[in-house]
Amino acid sequence: MQIRLLNTDQFYVPSRCATCGERFTPEAVLALAYSQAGVALGTICDDCLHAGRATLAQRAHGYAARLRQHVDTLERVAEEVFDVLPLETAPGDDRACVGNGT
Repeated sequence: MQIRLLNTDQFYVPSRCATCGERFTPEAVLALAYSQAGVALGTICDDCLHAGRATLAQRAHGYAARLRQHVDTLERVAEEVFDVLPLETAPGDDRACVGNGT
């Protein structure tokens, strides 16, 4: 992995770190991760940027394992029958009176 630093004065919204998966808000200097083939992987949080190679690799492996677990769950769910249920309103919701004519 290659990390490139980009000095910018643009405003950024909260992101998810490409190596550890934690949410963070990028600062004026962005740390961008690229694969050895030059594919952009995303922004990196300050903790990962300063973690050192071994810790960064460990964090990336952990995040990849969590993503694989999530993919496994999504694939199991995708095999299920999807039922779209009608819209429900919460008890005590004033909008319920408008919808049922009362």
